[in-house]
Amino acid sequence: MTSPVVPHSIHITVLHDGQVLLELLSDIRTSLALAESRAVDQDHVSAIVTGWVAERSWQPTPRGTARASFAEKYRAGYALAIPGTERDLLRFQVSSRALAERFALAFSTGAEPDDPRTEQFPRDFARGLAMFFRRSKALAQERLAGGAYLPIMQSYLDHARAKIDEDDQDHHEVFSRGVGAIMADERYLLLSDDDGARQLYAALESERWDLYNWYMDRAKGGVVRSRRPQRA
Repeated sequence: MTSPVVPHSIHITVLHDGQVLLELLSDIRTSLALAESRAVDQDHVSAIVTGWVAERSWQPTPRGTARASFAEKYRAGYALAIPGTERDLLRFQVSSRALAERFALAFSTGAEPDDPRTEQFPRDFARGLAMFFRRSKALAQERLAGGAYLPIMQSYLDHARAKIDEDDQDHHEVFSRGVGAIMADERYLLLSDDDGARQLYAALESERWDLYNWYMDRAKGGVVRSRRPQRA
């Protein structure tokens, strides 16, 4: 006898213009439902989630297949999940523990759709998403300080890109605790109205992954190499 499919989380990807992709997942690789909305349209977001809560016969689909037509559009979005990490829940600022508990109750196999406690989760989720988006936009504007922060971001990027010799192969350890930690707290810059800020943040993220993979080449694979561009 197969176990019933139970939703695990709602994965959220928000763009700087307010478009949002909502994915109901049973695990990180399996999609149960998917919808687009506007982050600040609380009525529509609540209606979407209410419909999902009322559903009881899911058709699991590989996540890659389900979101294939949206992948490029949302590639550079701000992604988080509810329930997710404690950091994700705190960014919603809607009683993080209560939000996680209400998700579990709403999507429990024994839940009644008309239970008032079940109905609370879609409203809380929609309100939290709108608050998260507006706050992130405000934080990004404040952090950029009229553009004054852009040269600092560029200096972070230039410094990281300069680490190319074999002696620098462990630089990810320093980067992840310094600039990487700063950028983790400044993910709201992905929602900035400033194209340059978003591009710099994305470039820093790409550099972080490159430094990590370079570091792991030696740490796990024993491969010592430089990152110097190969000449044709």
